[in-house]
Amino acid sequence: VDAAPEQVGVLHVVATLPAYHGRGFARQLLRGGIEIARGDGLVALRLDTFPHNIRGRGLYKSCGFTDHGLWTVHYPALGDIQVVMYELLL
Repeated sequence: VDAAPEQVGVLHVVATLPAYHGRGFARQLLRGGIEIARGDGLVALRLDTFPHNIRGRGLYKSCGFTDHGLWTVHYPALGDIQVVMYELLL
């Protein structure tokens, strides 16, 4: 979506310990972030994940996020890496 940076929220980390996988906690965290973004009047919410994160990618799609494909991003601790970008219109 074409929006000013202040109109877009970014989720940097959505994660649960492996012992809690499959219990719906990550979905609750994600839905909470979505509701906060809507409450703040944002127009979109974005996030990225590693291409091999099949579990997370399924979660994001099931919560309405659109897959915008692979992008190269730079993280100081990791260097240039490939991530899959997602966006949810609010």
